[in-house]
Amino acid sequence: MTTGFFQRGDEREGSGPSLHEHAGGPPLSILLVEKDDEEAARLTASLDAARSPKPLRLERVGLLSEALLRLELDPDRIVLLDLALPDSEGVDAVRRLANHAPRTPIVVHTSHADGALAVEALRAGAQDYLVKGSGNAGDLLRTLHFAGERHRLKRTLLAHSDELAEDNARLTRLSMVDDLTEALDRRGLRQALKRELEWARRQDSMLLELLIDVDDLGGFNEVHGRGAGDRVLRDITRAIQASIRTTDHVGRVGGDQFLVLLPATDLREGCLVAERVRLAASGTRRHPIAGHVGVTVSLGLAQVPNTVETLDEALELARRQLHRAKGGGKNRFAWDDGGVGRTRPSLEDVLERIRAGRELAPVKQRIAHLATGRVAGYEVLMRTTIPGYEQPDSLFAACAEAGLMTVVDQQCFEQCVVAGSDVDGDLKVHLNVLPSTLVDLPAESLLRAFPTHRPPSSW
Repeated sequence: MTTGFFQRGDEREGSGPSLHEHAGGPPLSILLVEKDDEEAARLTASLDAARSPKPLRLERVGLLSEALLRLELDPDRIVLLDLALPDSEGVDAVRRLANHAPRTPIVVHTSHADGALAVEALRAGAQDYLVKGSGNAGDLLRTLHFAGERHRLKRTLLAHSDELAEDNARLTRLSMVDDLTEALDRRGLRQALKRELEWARRQDSMLLELLIDVDDLGGFNEVHGRGAGDRVLRDITRAIQASIRTTDHVGRVGGDQFLVLLPATDLREGCLVAERVRLAASGTRRHPIAGHVGVTVSLGLAQVPNTVETLDEALELARRQLHRAKGGGKNRFAWDDGGVGRTRPSLEDVLERIRAGRELAPVKQRIAHLATGRVAGYEVLMRTTIPGYEQPDSLFAACAEAGLMTVVDQQCFEQCVVAGSDVDGDLKVHLNVLPSTLVDLPAESLLRAFPTHRPPSSW
């Protein structure tokens, strides 16, 4: 291996610039990959004698693997590559070098005067293809200079192209985003709807939409000003985004309306999302002068059939349910349950009904001996007649979102105790209570619910 700076010396008559005269510029760094010692020495001598506009630094290795190691340490050089190496043969050496060090220009220097091989090497990433002995040192030097410059210009062009692509992508995103809330605008929602409908058709999955309307925002703006109303819209946008998955889409479709697309979501899950969004949106209102101001939302949930083609078609389906929610008293959501429009009251209304003992329906389920079939007792379960909350999993899931689990579970427990009190005293009555309720409440508050006329052992 030979390493060092080479230039025409000062002692020769008519010599070019001295080392000191062009030492201010960076040297042209060359990595010679050549197995033949004599060829390497010849090239070194030729380059040493050539008139170079800048200092030359030449390092020689005999294996491609050595070259790869050198380029890991210093990729900013030009590789002069022989194609007949002990550890790599032919164009494969070019490919490996180009993949390993894409910043490094490659000039092939080989004894094969093969046009097809030259084209293949250039396609693999080489900047030029030279045949050994076909030119003088000046030609070789110019080729190396030009290869380095072409490669530098190519990298610059690619960098500018990447920046331009990023700028175009950024402009495209901005053109699909609402200025005020930074949610998607109608154009962004149209594209998202198109993608999700195509996915739903391929996967045979459900796509739901949730249309959200801020209740009485016009009146809020009249009292507190449009600036406060704009802050409300931004707060609600953040609340919606925090309540949905990263794979869902939220966009603003009107002055006070938002649309959420829920891919791969069934109606039960959609109802839970709707209640979560309602609660989150209702808890974000603050006004710098008026303090906490209650702003609520009404929501319409609908399935988007695969036959829908436009955003307006989808919105019309959700608007029908939104009108039901508005007509039911606002601050709630309605949904389409198999063609039957249903309105789910707010959790606040549900809690008030439960506290009043209305619409709770305890159910007694017999427990029998398997051997004899004789009834040994009853398990008392709680159901409700409140639309959307008939099953306990729906009720408790929504209560958990609202932080009302313990309150509702205690009320259900007390109602089940009342229902089980008229069971024959010889039979066992089984009740259910959540572990979190046992942790949150003192035991005395639960024990007070049991009647005195039944023996404690019967529960």
